[in-house]
Amino acid sequence: RLVVSMMDNDNNHSKISKGNTQYHIVSSSLRGLQAEWKQLEKECPFDLGRKPTDAELAVFLEHKERVQRFLDGLSADEALWFPSKMKPRKVRTKQVKKKRVRPCNNQPRLVRKAKAGEGVSLGWHRNDNDGDATSKTTLPTFVFTHVIPFNSHRTRRVYEREEDDDIYGGINRCVFSNLFVDDKPLFIPNDNDKTLLLGHGSRYEYAASAESFYMAAKSKYECDARFIMEDLKDNSMSVANFGHNYLQLTTIQKNRLIKLGADPTDFKAAGGSDAWYRGRDGILPTREGWKNMRHNAFLFILRHKFGLRGNQDQQGTETKRTVQALVSLISTKSEYPLMVEARRADGFWGEGVDGAGFNCLGRTITQILLEVADVVSDEAPYLTLEEAQETLLRSNISLIDYYYAEESR
Repeated sequence: RLVVSMMDNDNNHSKISKGNTQYHIVSSSLRGLQAEWKQLEKECPFDLGRKPTDAELAVFLEHKERVQRFLDGLSADEALWFPSKMKPRKVRTKQVKKKRVRPCNNQPRLVRKAKAGEGVSLGWHRNDNDGDATSKTTLPTFVFTHVIPFNSHRTRRVYEREEDDDIYGGINRCVFSNLFVDDKPLFIPNDNDKTLLLGHGSRYEYAASAESFYMAAKSKYECDARFIMEDLKDNSMSVANFGHNYLQLTTIQKNRLIKLGADPTDFKAAGGSDAWYRGRDGILPTREGWKNMRHNAFLFILRHKFGLRGNQDQQGTETKRTVQALVSLISTKSEYPLMVEARRADGFWGEGVDGAGFNCLGRTITQILLEVADVVSDEAPYLTLEEAQETLLRSNISLIDYYYAEESR
């Protein structure tokens, strides 16, 4: 029910009531007062944020007196429409949007250069001196002519694309990353080596990336391997984060792992109501003795991705094209490329800081390419950790020279 109550002629507005809500109809005289108030607001001095001078204080007091005269001249009903005082205006400063600072193009760029005319060993061999320190072992050495650094599994810099097309015959260096996903899954058939090296990952023949096989092989429990291969699937970045204890699991993913056989107490809260890390300490449970065999596990996996053990009909388009281009470079031009995983934060699989790391991944890929090109007659053997420490696990400075160039590309 709408009730309209008209007020006396002396009043400046009418009041309309609908239920418990009141609506005010502003009269023309009140509109005039509102316009006068707005003009006073525009003329109000700014809040200087400091002690005013005598002239500034006089202007402020004069305006304050005008406001008070205006408020004193209002009736009781009119006073309801205005505040009891007017605050000084604040100085508005223009918000300057900060520009994103991009890296300077003139920063020195790390350059990796093969040792000129000097034969170096990749380290995938046994030091067969029967413990006799006086006997010298002839190690297989190679004179590398190219160094191909790689890192991202998705993008390449402009100059990297140019080098891949013009120098290396149209390769895509992204395929060397373990996280690279090609148009065909990685296929590893069942055999004895697979069962020994890949552990719970040996039950699968297909995976989206080499990282999936590696992390499944690393897992202590079958539930984690199944979660990697069945649930994370094509998301190789999530696979890597899960294996390196960075992935925050949702409650749904946690319940999925419990359903696959995980201990419900073997999780750590990540600070949120729907965030969890795998493992009581936030660390993925790992196979016993994994560090002693991880280099051999990757040698096995990458032989099926790049090497002779891999079925070329099963290889993805980019992987197959890259292998063929590099093998042709080796066979026809006798130019040997050395792969380097350019990761400063990883001193085992990557080169570490300025070549202090082992570059184990780059050495392994290079060894496999030399096997495919028939440069080496025998496949590299699986090494124990002690044997690897003697030959394979050495700083990458032993393979190439590092220096910083003044100009960058």
